[in-house]
Amino acid sequence: MAETKLVNFMLNRDSADASVKDPAYSLTKVLATGASVVTPLAALLVSRIGSVTFSSAEIVALIVAVLAFLAVVSTADVVSRSLASAKASSPVAQSLPLPPEVKADGVLFEFVPVRKGILHCDGPDPDVQVLAGRGQLLLVAEPGKRLVWVPQEQVTFC
Repeated sequence: MAETKLVNFMLNRDSADASVKDPAYSLTKVLATGASVVTPLAALLVSRIGSVTFSSAEIVALIVAVLAFLAVVSTADVVSRSLASAKASSPVAQSLPLPPEVKADGVLFEFVPVRKGILHCDGPDPDVQVLAGRGQLLLVAEPGKRLVWVPQEQVTFC
């Protein structure tokens, strides 16, 4: 059997078949390891303190507290793994070619109220509504057609 270091096990670096291959602190593994230690200690404690009785409200409060703790820890585990995956995959995503509308410089802004304009293209110039802009691109809506990003030079505002 192959030896595994505890740190590699807890950081998810030891398994080739893991669903998340990026190193992320696995709270699920910590809880599973902790449960194997805490359960015998809790059983020993309960056997020593046999005279303590709990009311039904205290039992419900304890159950709700344990479930809330597990929900918070499970959520933290999922969020930490997704952040680790996003961080590890970001250089790959940055190297992918992006469409021109995504590469445009500037901040996305919205025209409120919507501005009217004329789109200069081959053939008749249709009336359009200018909805938003980003850098040198404008998002225009032509009646009966899809939204499209066009260069700012092709639009004249009315």
